[in-house]
Amino acid sequence: MNLEPLAIAANVAQGVNVHCNQVLLLLGKLYHTFTIDCEYFDDTGEAVDVGPVPSIMYSINKHWAKADQDLFTAAFYLNLYLNKDLLNHSLLSAASIMGILCHLYTSFWSQEHTSSISQRNI
Repeated sequence: MNLEPLAIAANVAQGVNVHCNQVLLLLGKLYHTFTIDCEYFDDTGEAVDVGPVPSIMYSINKHWAKADQDLFTAAFYLNLYLNKDLLNHSLLSAASIMGILCHLYTSFWSQEHTSSISQRNI
């Protein structure tokens, strides 16, 4: 198994100018990379232990659960250079994105958003 993706992710995530959306893409890439590596089965269909991959997957899931997911999701959604088709629109509708943005606004500015903000973005 190749641990190079972990080394690259660690170096990029510790950069001075790293953004939240980049960290989210790194976590997604790591999850995808190690999910593919973890799908090894023997002749009977039983999953085969592939060394450190289950531990890596557990660590990625644990860190994502601890993270401020709203912030990462909003940063990804608001980035004009990323393809919005990467998001699962059945789980993350425009209304839920608006709710996330309103929640973040309230958290950052310690005040409720005005109705004009909601009406302009809809």
